[in-house]
Amino acid sequence: MATTQVLLQQFYYLASTQDFPLCSIVLGTLFLVCKAEENLQTICNIINIVDIVVKHNHRYPEVVTDRYDSEYYELKNEMVIGKMQVLWQLAFNVQVELPYGLLANYLQSLELTDQEQVLQLAWNYVNDLLRTPVYVCFQPKTIACSAIFLAAHKCSVGLPTM
Repeated sequence: MATTQVLLQQFYYLASTQDFPLCSIVLGTLFLVCKAEENLQTICNIINIVDIVVKHNHRYPEVVTDRYDSEYYELKNEMVIGKMQVLWQLAFNVQVELPYGLLANYLQSLELTDQEQVLQLAWNYVNDLLRTPVYVCFQPKTIACSAIFLAAHKCSVGLPTM
């Protein structure tokens, strides 16, 4: 989900929400991320999940779309169009590096893994930043370091001053 969120932010940093409908871009991005991260999901699963979320937000009955229904084929076409638009807009660069691995390594290097409150708070900061454009503006190492700094500061834990 984090990779999907970052790709959506990158896409809409370059494109307008008026020109590209959110539903088709979300479908296309989810499809791309499932392929890129080798978390294979069927097209049917992706379409059904997005369709149920959209129906839930509009307070429609949450009924799974039948594979042979015309609505399913329309969503499938939207997904293919959305995938191509994302690939074209991002110049086929859908590689996303997330700061979670760096965060764990940095915490280990700073010997803060025994500080559960710092660890949890830093992880929460990294998760919360997914809702902001920070992932588009800064490198993952900067995000990981800032999360550790904020968490350590909030918990009054000293960091090395080298």
